[in-house]
Amino acid sequence: MSGNRRNGPAAGAVTLALLLLAMPVGAAETETTPGAVTGATIEALMPVLAAACPLAAPEDAAAFERCRSALAEAPALRRWLREEVLWGDPQPDTAFWQLKLAPFARESFTTSVLPLFMFSGAYRVTREGTDSWVELRARVAFRNRLPARHYPLPLDAVRAGWAALQATNELVMRIDPAAGAVWTLLRSHKPDTEPLVPGYAPADPPAADGQ
Repeated sequence: MSGNRRNGPAAGAVTLALLLLAMPVGAAETETTPGAVTGATIEALMPVLAAACPLAAPEDAAAFERCRSALAEAPALRRWLREEVLWGDPQPDTAFWQLKLAPFARESFTTSVLPLFMFSGAYRVTREGTDSWVELRARVAFRNRLPARHYPLPLDAVRAGWAALQATNELVMRIDPAAGAVWTLLRSHKPDTEPLVPGYAPADPPAADGQ
């Protein structure tokens, strides 16, 4: 792995630092047909994510908790996500191996970061340039009206990147074509896309004191 990869514990503070440095994807995308292994990954993952974390009101804390519990217990995630995944934001004009990404233990990621997003079940499969990695781009909505206690700490980091978080409407999952497992996840914004949740609108960030 490149020396630019960050080291350190898969903790909430690292989660938020990378959740919040958001940039839109600027590279051209083309539709592609996945191979047999990556196709199996997609067919296994997408129904699980959509069933565990379906669209709901962004303030629905009970839906968030159901999502988190379902992801923690989903065998498909243990099979189709690597034990360590890399998480971060797209960085235009930066080669994949030079991206600054944070490593997360699979269990930590699926209970702290992934439940913040709701899945419609819609997706597209792309390749970027000559990159041989298949990208699964899942349509998502961010839960932007939860009580403050449901967001990872530190809340100052949440507040600093709040506008970018709310703009997230795709999660980009890079699939290792040999193993068929998701290794890297990036959050992104696809322009000119209708919100998945009717009436979805920007909300104020959680209070700095967590109340």
